[in-house]
Amino acid sequence: TRKLKPAYVFESDFLDDPSRPGTVVYPWVMVNNQRELLNKDSSLEEYFARINVDNIVRFYKVEPP
Repeated sequence: TRKLKPAYVFESDFLDDPSRPGTVVYPWVMVNNQRELLNKDSSLEEYFARINVDNIVRFYKVEPP
C-alpha cells in the first residue's frame, strides 16, 4: 500500500454484467481488506484516512464526517 502515495481514491461499484460476478471489488470486501491491513500495521491509519476521508472530501467537495 505505501508504494503508492495516498493521492488517489478507491471506488467500488457493482458491475452491470451478471455474467461477470466478482469482476470488481465489492464495497464490504474493500473495507475488510483495509481493516485486515490496519490490524497488521497500525501505522497505516493515517494513510487510509487520507484515501478514505481527505481525498473524498477534496474530490467530491463535501464536508468530512
